[in-house]
Amino acid sequence: MRTKKGKWVAYGKERDGLTMYRAARIADTSQPLCDANMDFYGDYSPDKEAILSICRELERGSGENCPDCGSPQLQPSGTCKVCPVCGATTGCS
Repeated sequence: MRTKKGKWVAYGKERDGLTMYRAARIADTSQPLCDANMDFYGDYSPDKEAILSICRELERGSGENCPDCGSPQLQPSGTCKVCPVCGATTGCS
């Protein structure tokens, strides 16, 4: 199964015999899925459904369009917003 670059997924990793999940954005589809080609959001959790819910919210975005590329997926980043597609911010550093 190929995963689209920029897509948010629930990334599972085994820790102490328990699979823990974290929201992750695919950064590079030319590599196998691993920590090196994912951008992570939030902490690990054993609740996969909760992480999938976070992924759906991240996919939907804030409803505002990116000022640079026009993507409707701006995400909160502190007091600002960042575009997961091109990396532009809404004015914060």
